Amino acid sequence: MRRSPVFPILGALLLSTLGAAAAAPAASRVLRHPRPESPLAGRVAWAFGEAKRLSLKDGFRIAYSFRRLAGERSFFGRFEGRLRWNSPTLEDIVSTEPAAKPLPDDEVIRRAAEEALARSDPKRPVERMVWKDIALVMKFMSSAEERPAAIYLSDLSLPFEMEGLSLLWLGPAQDIDSIPYLKELYGRMAAAELKDDILYAIGLHRNPDLVVPFLERILRGPNPDSLRGEAASLLGEQQDERAVVILKMTVRTDPSAEVRGEALGALAETELESAEDAVIDVALHAGNSRLREEALSALAEIASRKSVATLEHIALDDPDSEVQERAVDALAELPANEGLPLLISIARTHPKPAIRKSAIEALGESEDPRALETLIDLIKGR
Repeated sequence: MRRSPVFPILGALLLSTLGAAAAAPAASRVLRHPRPESPLAGRVAWAFGEAKRLSLKDGFRIAYSFRRLAGERSFFGRFEGRLRWNSPTLEDIVSTEPAAKPLPDDEVIRRAAEEALARSDPKRPVERMVWKDIALVMKFMSSAEERPAAIYLSDLSLPFEMEGLSLLWLGPAQDIDSIPYLKELYGRMAAAELKDDILYAIGLHRNPDLVVPFLERILRGPNPDSLRGEAASLLGEQQDERAVVILKMTVRTDPSAEVRGEALGALAETELESAEDAVIDVALHAGNSRLREEALSALAEIASRKSVATLEHIALDDPDSEVQERAVDALAELPANEGLPLLISIARTHPKPAIRKSAIEALGESEDPRALETLIDLIKGR
C-alpha cells in the first residue's frame, strides 16, 4: 500500500474543537532522560527501568526524535485521541521551557485560511525545504514487553494528547543511532502491520548509506507484497542513484504487480533525471499495457518538458490504441492546462477516430475557453 509520508493537516485540525486545551489527566507524567546525548540503546533501557520502578501497569509511551528535510508546509504522522488546535504540542510537553501562550481562535482560523490559499495557488513557488523534528512514539503495555503495541510518528510542532499515559522522553537521536535501533526492533516484531510502521519510520530517515541496503533486503526477501511494496515506495524517499537502479530492476522483473506499481510510483517521486528516464522507458517499452498506463500517469505528475514530449509521442504514434487513449488522458492531467494545445490538435487531426474522441471528451471536461471554441468548431464541421 503506497502512502505519502508527508501530508498537510491544517484542515483536519481546524475541524477539531477550537479552544484551550484540557489539562492532562493526573495519571500521566513526563520523564525526561537526564543525558539525551548518550547512546540511544542505553536511553531505551533507562526508559524500561523507569517504567518498572514506577509500576506503570496501565501502559506507557517511549519517544525520541530524529530530523529530516521536508517541505515547510508539510507534516508527518498520524494522531490518536481527541485533538484540539490549541492543545499543547509534543514539543511543549517534553520541553523544560514554559509553553507558548495558545493562539486566539481567530488567529488560528486566519492562519489556516492563509495556508489553504497558498496550497491552492497553481502558481505558488516551490515549497521551501526545512529541517523538521519528527518524533517516533512507541506505546508499551508493560515494562516486561519487548515489542511495542503501537508505533506512530508525529511532528514535534503538532498537538499531542497524553491520554492518561506517562511519556518517557529520550530526546533527539542521530541517524547513526536511530536507524540501527529501528532495524533491531523490526527484527523482533511479529505483526506485519507494526513491521510496516517501523519500515516507514526507517525510510523517513534521509540517509541512503544506512537505509538503501536495508530496504533492498526487505524488497528482495521472502516478505509479504505489502511490505515489499512499502520498501519500494520508501526507496524513492532517499533521492539516491543506487535506489533508482534497484527500482528500475524491480519494475522490470518483480513477479508482483503491486510491487512493480509501487516501484514505478517511487521512481516518479524521485527528483533525479535518471529516475524520470526510467519512467519514460517504461511508458515507451514495457511489455505490460497496465504498467505503461501507470507510467503515463506518472509522467503527467512529473510534467517536465521531456515527460510532456513523451506523452505527445505516444498519443500520436504508439501502435497500442488503449495506451494512446491513456496518453491523451495524461495530457489532460498536466498542470496549468499545459496539455491543452496538444489535445486540441489531436481532437482536430488524429488519424484514429477513437483517439480523437478521447481528446474531445477531455476538452469537454476543461473550462478553458479554447476548449469550448474547439468543440463548437467541431460541431459546426470546421
